[in-house]
Amino acid sequence: MVHVLDHLIEPRKFLESISSISSPAAELFIVVHNENSLLRKILKDRWVLFCLQHPQIFNINTITSLLTGTRFRNIRIQKSNWITLKQAGKIFESISILPSNATRVLPNIAIPVKLGNFAVSAQKENFES
Repeated sequence: MVHVLDHLIEPRKFLESISSISSPAAELFIVVHNENSLLRKILKDRWVLFCLQHPQIFNINTITSLLTGTRFRNIRIQKSNWITLKQAGKIFESISILPSNATRVLPNIAIPVKLGNFAVSAQKENFES
């Protein structure tokens, strides 16, 4: 579920239903936005993810609690993001931190920046390896 869980109104019910119908060898992969990310802290209330399309915003503790509460274990979480300097500049232009057209001079070089997402893998509670 890449950027799916944070769009669901009742993610607990959804995960419970997946858990109840899945095989004992079920593995789950999720990517969500991180409410404790550096980008969220920089943008504060201007973070674009505070909108109706994201009724759920997660952090590492809340996603772990949700998964353990719906019978998933062996939870592994890794922060993830690659962003180009030009993309970062466009974000800052859009919220008036940089002047308009400032990104023209920025290179399109991608760098690993742990800004806003994390990937989660988990196994069903009675996983048989």
